[in-house]
Amino acid sequence: MLICRRGLLAGLSASAATMPAASALAQASLDSERTRILRSLAPDTQAPQSGGPAPRLPRQVSADDSGSRVVVSVSSVRTVDLTVFFDFDSDVILPKGARTLVALADALRTPVLARSRILIAGHTDAKGRADYNVDLSFRRARAVRQHLVVVHEIEARRLLVHGFGPAELKDASRPFDASNRRVEVAVIVD
Repeated sequence: MLICRRGLLAGLSASAATMPAASALAQASLDSERTRILRSLAPDTQAPQSGGPAPRLPRQVSADDSGSRVVVSVSSVRTVDLTVFFDFDSDVILPKGARTLVALADALRTPVLARSRILIAGHTDAKGRADYNVDLSFRRARAVRQHLVVVHEIEARRLLVHGFGPAELKDASRPFDASNRRVEVAVIVD
């Protein structure tokens, strides 16, 4: 019996020793995601290079602003795709999806983005009816907005939503691929 207890205690000690390492790894992952988001959404501070590609113009999007529809100009450059996990055919954010939103909320609080208005746009793959997927993508974008407002206390007036459904596939060569199911976050420029 003593051997079993020692073995159990040794196993518990080993688990306890790896917990700080796991926590540090999770924090490093969160920091990396926040940095990626910040780099994608922050204004470009470099001067445009002459002879380079023409700057991409903002795109117009009809967004939902707390129940009313408004047309906004969204940056074509200051945008980032996020993987926010939902169950199949659901707009309930899964715990591993909520971790991504911690990084987004942290980035939105930084001085460089603290005054920015943001479009949260849902995207789906091409499975199923397009009208249903548009509705689902709107519901998911609204769930992300609600999560940021309630859990992370981001000001609701800063966050607008839109649902593209399958209209803007990330990988059009694989229309049913999971990479097309995403949440896009873009800076509103008007």
